[in-house]
Amino acid sequence: MRNPIGFSTGVLYETVDPVSAKIVEICKDLGCEAIEVNCHHHPEHTEKIENGDFLKALKSAGFKHFSVHMPCNVYLDSYGEGYLAIHRIMASCLIFSPVDYFLIHPDLVGDWRIVNGLACLSLVIENMDHRKNSFRYPKELRTFFDAHPEFGFVLDVNHWAVNDLPVNGIGEIITEFSNRLVGVHLSGVSDNDYHAPIHKTDQYWLVEQLHNLPPNIPIILEGVCTDIDEMKVELQYVRRSLSDY
Repeated sequence: MRNPIGFSTGVLYETVDPVSAKIVEICKDLGCEAIEVNCHHHPEHTEKIENGDFLKALKSAGFKHFSVHMPCNVYLDSYGEGYLAIHRIMASCLIFSPVDYFLIHPDLVGDWRIVNGLACLSLVIENMDHRKNSFRYPKELRTFFDAHPEFGFVLDVNHWAVNDLPVNGIGEIITEFSNRLVGVHLSGVSDNDYHAPIHKTDQYWLVEQLHNLPPNIPIILEGVCTDIDEMKVELQYVRRSLSDY
């Protein structure tokens, strides 16, 4: 059994709306088994999810894995707009179908008391990149999960790499957090440390570190692509690289 692999709907954000039936159709036609909705901007993306047409397209596509990346432009420090945005997105999605996880950036949470109760609805966090002041290193993650064992974890390989952490530590962190790992974000590291297609950077050693990834864990490709053809090449590159192990 191979890992479900697919794309973040934001990989063509320059030309295709990340919250549209079109990007769902593209991912389905490419043969993706997984998809993660890039709902990065509130209220624009929140309102499009609430519209319902996008979620209907997702449900009919029948992906094995469906997750949602929550907005990155709202803070969770009170029961205000950010908290309401999360509730609106969760409520809309769960009406249509089960969601494997809803991901938030932990550095945006000012008061964990307002989101702790949502962890039962598969609210998870990911490790942050070099631009953030927290949640970048294993020690910080261990401290967080000791205090918040109800949360799941998505490992972002690009974020790990841009923090100059040892490459072989990727496999080690997968093993250490195996009881809470729910997904992996995979992309290469561009010259400016951005999410690049891994076939372009040819950083195959990053894919190598996923050899011990449990087969039920989805791999979400986040490298920003120029067009559908590049998405196809990226998907083939990753699948071929994983099949070597």
